[in-house]
Amino acid sequence: MIIRSAGKIVYDSDNIHKIVNAKNLLEYSDDFSRSVAKNSFWYLDTEDSTANTNLGFEARRILTQARQNDGNGGAKSINEIIPLNRYSFFEELEDKMLPPMQLTFELTLNYDNELIHKANAADDGRVVVTQLYLWLPSLIPKDSAYSEFLKDFLKPTKWTYMKDMYIQSANTRAVQNMFQISPAIDNVKHVFIYLQRSDGPNNEESERTPYIFDTFKLNSANANSSLASCRLEYGKSTFYPVLEYDADSKARIFNDLMSYAFRKNDLNTGTQLNIHNFTSIYGLVYFNLTSQKEAVTRDPKQLILNYRLNAAPAANVSAHAIVFYENEVIVNKVGNELMIV
Repeated sequence: MIIRSAGKIVYDSDNIHKIVNAKNLLEYSDDFSRSVAKNSFWYLDTEDSTANTNLGFEARRILTQARQNDGNGGAKSINEIIPLNRYSFFEELEDKMLPPMQLTFELTLNYDNELIHKANAADDGRVVVTQLYLWLPSLIPKDSAYSEFLKDFLKPTKWTYMKDMYIQSANTRAVQNMFQISPAIDNVKHVFIYLQRSDGPNNEESERTPYIFDTFKLNSANANSSLASCRLEYGKSTFYPVLEYDADSKARIFNDLMSYAFRKNDLNTGTQLNIHNFTSIYGLVYFNLTSQKEAVTRDPKQLILNYRLNAAPAANVSAHAIVFYENEVIVNKVGNELMIV
């Protein structure tokens, strides 16, 4: 997704479906996931297979297959909601109003081999977008307040929001690894990493879900190769966490992950992740960079993940990073128009 205003890019994100998937895992409550989230095509996987015992995958399969379960009956029509507030640029506008300005959306759809489900071996199947609507609330001020409203609304304004970035490392079978996520990035707040094996059930083939993580099971037959330790370096000799994660830190990693959305402090609703599915299929590692020391200048810094496996994997492994970093938008008056500068 790329969003432009007067030709200037205000938001761009690659592989945004993978970024939103991680956000949904952590920010949706268990209650919301089981109910309202279904309107936005959210079905939590329960294992790493395509069998009907994987309840999330089975629900998506049934929803997208032909009208009859035997593959006959023609295609189904599916109406789903894509909530814009799952994307960080719009998330910050939840309680704000954009000034009168034109935004241009550029959307790139996934390739065929990244579809949710293939009908059968002979028929690749397709998910075709036939109509796409943009729904926006509108505000119509009363005549008596219209001039006052415009006077305040046309003033220059600014706000901050999170930009996001997805980066994948090269394939490797090395035990000791250094993954340079970015050579120069500023104001990083949240970083998530996970590992995936190239022969796993998540290598973007359409018969399987791409959203399973192999961080703690890098050999398909057993768990004798997994993440043993990791640490994030931001800038020069600044490490997160101070005491590195190691093979005995799964409970600590899980608790830190829950702190991202304050789930461990929320006693009124459940979480989608638990220690079981975290260690088996949703092995996300979270680094909290929100409390950084104040600096005189905001110079870009390199962002590096150092990690080690407890044994060499049987197949190639790649590291994946999702980074949220803060950005500022300034809208100023240029001539008779408000523009992002």
